[in-house]
Amino acid sequence: MSSSAANGRFHVYSQSFETTPYAGRYSGLSTFRLDRTVSSQPSTGCPNPFTGDIQHFAGDPIYQTEWVDITADAQNWMELGTGHQCNDTVRYWYWGYGYAGVWYPINTSGSITEEVSHYFTIVRNPYGYYVFQIDGATMGTQASSQAQFLASGLESYSSAAVVLAYGNTGLWHTLDTGSTWYGWSGRDASTVDAPRMCGRWLSDTSFAIAEASGC
Repeated sequence: MSSSAANGRFHVYSQSFETTPYAGRYSGLSTFRLDRTVSSQPSTGCPNPFTGDIQHFAGDPIYQTEWVDITADAQNWMELGTGHQCNDTVRYWYWGYGYAGVWYPINTSGSITEEVSHYFTIVRNPYGYYVFQIDGATMGTQASSQAQFLASGLESYSSAAVVLAYGNTGLWHTLDTGSTWYGWSGRDASTVDAPRMCGRWLSDTSFAIAEASGC
């Protein structure tokens, strides 16, 4: 669920998954979380932070993000999140998709205010388009089929950055293009790349995340 970074590039995750019992039927994901402040991040990626597959991992970025995985191999996906670069002076909401393991950004939305919580939603409409929404406002769309599984978490390309603990406190899924939403069905799986990353379930619908900090 990311770009194919160059060999040896620092790249770690703390993420939670919703995988059962509806593989191939998921049509959406919603989370509620902070746009968290990032500290100790290098001042890189400043002039051109987010322009395609290469720039997705250039400049030591941090991504607070969520994924709707269209295929079980995680090589085709929808993605919506918050990017942090340039010692956290460049911050943006972003959305896009992955196809055959390559990342294709759709767009970004300006500078954001940190330490404020928002609803981040990716939901497939009845016409076969995934709609990217933040606090109910539509940011963009992309056509694709229903998902095999869902994921949410923190993706880091910065070996020096510090992200204090925050919670994805509202992990929800839908099977019917957003007509009905359900809490995640259980603590299906998680991936935490220790020792740099931290992650733990707080409940079936809440997962705590941090980098270089306890969670």
